[in-house]
Parts: sequence; structure tokens; C-alpha cells
Amino acid sequence: MVYGLSTVDARGRLAERVVVRSLGWGPGTRLDIRERGGVLIVRAEARGRYYGQ
Repeated sequence: MVYGLSTVDARGRLAERVVVRSLGWGPGTRLDIRERGGVLIVRAEARGRYYGQ
């Protein structure tokens, strides 16, 4: 299990790389990003509007 806490910069990038790498997300991974109750939920999604960097 991997835990992390990160900010999202103005370009939508996550500063925390350990969690992103542990999920196997690399450049070009399509992501779905949604807000629910003040929390951002980010998940890999084949039809996601955003790309991992």
C-alpha cells in the first residue's frame, strides 16, 4: 500500500511522483479528474480528457 499527499500545480501536475509511479501511470496515460465534496479524484481512464506527464 502506498500513501501520499500532493498539491496540484497551475498546469494540473502532481508534485508527488511516488504515488503516480506506483500506479504505473506514465507520460501519455489518459486520466479522468473529477471533484467530489472538495476532493479531487484522479483515475486512469481510456477516454480521459487529461494526459499524464
